[in-house]
Amino acid sequence: MTGSLRAFPLPATPQPARVDGRHCRRGWRWHPTLALALACAADALPAGGAQGTAKQTHVARVDNLERALQEVLSLTPTMNGFFADTDAARTLWRGCASTQHPEVFGVPKPQVLIVGPSKTGTTSLKDTLLLWGSCRHVGSNVFQASHLWKHLMASRAYWSECGPLDLKVDKSPSYFADTTVPKKVCETAPDARVVVVLRHPVDRAYSSYFQTQRRAEDFQFLTATLGMRPNSSLAFRNLVEVDMDIVQSCYGMPGGNMTTAEFRTCCGAVARRRGYDRWPGCTCHKLKDRHYLCTKYGDTRVMQVRKGLYAHHLTNWYSFFPPRSVLLVPFENLRRDEDAVARTIVRWASPATLRARGQYRDVDMLKGKEVSINSRTRGSMDSDTRELLFNFYRPYNDKLYELLGPGPAGFIREQFERNP
Repeated sequence: MTGSLRAFPLPATPQPARVDGRHCRRGWRWHPTLALALACAADALPAGGAQGTAKQTHVARVDNLERALQEVLSLTPTMNGFFADTDAARTLWRGCASTQHPEVFGVPKPQVLIVGPSKTGTTSLKDTLLLWGSCRHVGSNVFQASHLWKHLMASRAYWSECGPLDLKVDKSPSYFADTTVPKKVCETAPDARVVVVLRHPVDRAYSSYFQTQRRAEDFQFLTATLGMRPNSSLAFRNLVEVDMDIVQSCYGMPGGNMTTAEFRTCCGAVARRRGYDRWPGCTCHKLKDRHYLCTKYGDTRVMQVRKGLYAHHLTNWYSFFPPRSVLLVPFENLRRDEDAVARTIVRWASPATLRARGQYRDVDMLKGKEVSINSRTRGSMDSDTRELLFNFYRPYNDKLYELLGPGPAGFIREQFERNP
C-alpha cells in the first residue's frame, strides 16, 4: 500500500530527455515532481519568432495544468481539500495486517469513506456524490459492528446494485472518533480513500449537542444524565465542563498512555467530583439497534468536546492510512461550493468515474441545492461558554496545525481562530 495518488498515472513507456542538465520525460505531464515537470515543459520549446509564440502558448497551458494539478494533489490549501504534508503525519503510518477472513476478499468494499465528524455537512456531501454517479451502502455503520465479517458478507446485496463505474461510498460521522474503526477499515479495505471535514470545533460541538436531542429517547437520556432538560444553555455548559475535565484529567484516548480500565477509573472519579454518580461518557452499554453510540471510551452522545480534538483522532487514522489517502476538507469551503468539493473527491478517488460521467447524473437535482447540516432551531451559545471552549481548544488546535504543515495550517487557522 502506498500513499501516492493514482489520478495521473505514469506512462507505460516513459522516454527520458535531457533539458538544461535535467532529466525530463517527454510525457512531462505525468512527472511525479510537479516543479521539475513544469520546468521541463517550459524549457522544451525554444524562444524566438513563431516558435517563441508557440512557447508562450505552451507555457500558458503549463500554468493551467499547474493549477489543475495543485487542486488534485492539494499543493495549495485554498482549494477544496488537502493532505497533511509533514513528517509528523507521514511517520505515523504503520499499516496493518491483512484480514484473517479470506472469504471477505471477494466482497465489494467502499472506495470512499466519509468519516465525519458529526455536524460537518457529511450527509449533504454524500447526497452530492450520489448525483455524480456514486452508490452508498445503506447498512448501518458496518465498520462499527461487533461481527464485522458477517456484516461485510451481508453488504454484498447492497453493492451489487452499483454499476462498474459507480463510486462506492460509505458514510458515517461516528467513524471519525471511534478508535477501532481505522484498523478495521485498513484490514478489510486498505485501498479506501478517507474524507474528513474540519469544522470549527466550538461550533461543531454546540451543533452536535442539539442534534443529539432530535430523538425522544436521546432527549430522555440527556435529561436523566444531566438532571435537567438538555435544551438549555446551562445543560450544555454542564456537559462541556465534565467532558473538558475528563480530557484534561484522563487523556486516555487513542495515543494516550491509559488502558481502558485506567481511563474508566479516572473518568468515574472526575464524574463524582462533578456531582454525577454515573457518567455515560466513562462507560456504557451497547444499544441493540444503535450499537455505534457506545465506544470503549463511553457514550458518544456526551462526548461532544472530545470529538473536536481533531489532531488526536487524525493521529489514529494516520497510523493505518498514509496522509495521501486521507483528504481533509475545510467546512467553510464545503458550504461555499459543495459541487467543487464533490468533484475533487471523485477525481481523487476514481478518475474513471469522472471521465465517464463528465457531469451530474441528474443536473436538475442540483438546482437550488445547498449544503445542509441538519440544523435544528436553537438559541445562540452563551458567550461565556463559547469563550471557555475557544480557550480550551486552542492548544489542541495548535497540535493540529503542526500535523497539517505550514500551508494547510495557515488556512485552517484562519477559520478556527475566528471567535464570533
